[in-house]
Amino acid sequence: MVDHEVIGNVVIIRVASNFDINQSLEVDAVVVELIRKGFDRFVFDLGNIHYLSSSGIRSFVETLRQTLKIKGRMTLANPSDPAVKILTLFDLSGHFHIVENVDTAVKELND
Repeated sequence: MVDHEVIGNVVIIRVASNFDINQSLEVDAVVVELIRKGFDRFVFDLGNIHYLSSSGIRSFVETLRQTLKIKGRMTLANPSDPAVKILTLFDLSGHFHIVENVDTAVKELND
């Protein structure tokens, strides 16, 4: 299940447990709709992720690509141990802005 909330100008996207192909498709649809509505700043809260598939990573990459295209920003926040392991395994941590918690991410993106 994908949940999102808006704080200021920032959209926080939360994915429960397994970020796989099903979750990824749902996230992609939510992001596209929110960008159409004018949002350009996204935070992925990774605190509840137990499994991160290549489809989930593709969603991060696609969201980043879309936000950069409209001069927006994206941050990964609160990464669970499994999320950190996968991002490190694929040497992706340097490609994304990652912060310790959602509050920090929202503050940075609202500035």
